[in-house]
Amino acid sequence: MNDSLSPHDGDIVITRASHPDPTYEVQIVPGPQQISFSKKEDVIAQARLLAKRGAVDAWYRDGDTLTLIGRYRLDG
Repeated sequence: MNDSLSPHDGDIVITRASHPDPTYEVQIVPGPQQISFSKKEDVIAQARLLAKRGAVDAWYRDGDTLTLIGRYRLDG
């Protein structure tokens, strides 16, 4: 994975988990899962808000697929 296309320390990462219903877990890299949501729309809105406030990027992970959903990092 290209370094510019991977989360940096402090970035917000949403991970889709299934147990048994889909849930969406939020973590701040490199830490553990912090909070869970049941609706994808809610977790994306919250992750973008947190990333914007913290001037970091927001990511969405579904299995092996990692997608940048918000670029707010000030240092590039």
